[in-house]
Amino acid sequence: QDFKTLADVLIQSVVNYYIVKQYPPFKDHIYGEESDHFTNSQGNVITINVNGDIEDTVRLLTMALNGQLNLAQKLAKHVYEDMSVDIERDLLDKLKGLKIDVSN
Repeated sequence: QDFKTLADVLIQSVVNYYIVKQYPPFKDHIYGEESDHFTNSQGNVITINVNGDIEDTVRLLTMALNGQLNLAQKLAKHVYEDMSVDIERDLLDKLKGLKIDVSN
């Protein structure tokens, strides 16, 4: 298993989720190095999509981790910890054309 790739995919999904949650205009302007697909050691392709539903995230991570429910629950718990960012709204207007690359 490639845990680094899973970590990359998960982090990109988390960053995307929280930025879009707070600043919806960025929805189609956030890019990363990894796709949102992860292939587990059994050859199953899982789309890692953080969507605000911790149970769904646990389910996806459990599949990606070949049934390791405890580890999936721990990761999902950290995904949904409060990560509030407060940026002034006028700054948001100035950044509308910005593209964010979270690959590095």
